[in-house]
Amino acid sequence: MTDMIKTKFVTILPEDVYPDFDLDEEPDPGAHFNPITGEHSPEYLADRDLWGLVRRYVRMHSRKYVPEPEAYSMPDAVFRWVESFCAGDADDRLMVLYGEVGVGKTYSASAAACYLGAFWPKMFFTDAPTIVFKTASVLLRELKNFSASENRDRASFEVTRAKVLVVDDLTRFRATDYDMESLGEVIDHRNQHNLPTIITVNSNEDMHQIDEKVPAFLASRLGQGLQVPVWGMDRRRS
Repeated sequence: MTDMIKTKFVTILPEDVYPDFDLDEEPDPGAHFNPITGEHSPEYLADRDLWGLVRRYVRMHSRKYVPEPEAYSMPDAVFRWVESFCAGDADDRLMVLYGEVGVGKTYSASAAACYLGAFWPKMFFTDAPTIVFKTASVLLRELKNFSASENRDRASFEVTRAKVLVVDDLTRFRATDYDMESLGEVIDHRNQHNLPTIITVNSNEDMHQIDEKVPAFLASRLGQGLQVPVWGMDRRRS
């Protein structure tokens, strides 16, 4: 990568989806209500539904869901991926964001997770969270919590059934093959149930050397997903 390469980001703000959006004020039914039939017009109902989705989008941008709540921007390729999910024609269930430290992988994953959490009309499992966003080290530790099987089972339920799963910093630490096999099983389960998974990987160049950092069986799974490079300056130093 040269210093001249920089990933193109697109920003999706609430007002881009719903002009003049007001979090606290629902659309006014006004003339859209028929007092004789007691019904609202289809146009108003569609407008109210869209307002509700955008309100959910705003509320997804919270530290309750993602580590970068101010993130409304994502690479153009990522936006096309989340849009394909919302349209119901996504080919890839797994997306891998890779690039150097600090270029915006976590930021991009936060933005994508919020968008999918709000606008993807998928019905998901009862009691499952909308977004699960965990670093790989925390996730793998929870999945092998031998001292508390109830906690381990709960963690497994959440990551396999969450509407959106983000696994951050996969290659930041060295994990055992057993740990990585657990993650591979999570990815397989989510792929089988058509649930989106986002993984971020620190890589100075490209994904061709990923098998040097993770076992071959997991590298194969990552290679089958959509791979999106994130190039640019270190945001933490700017």
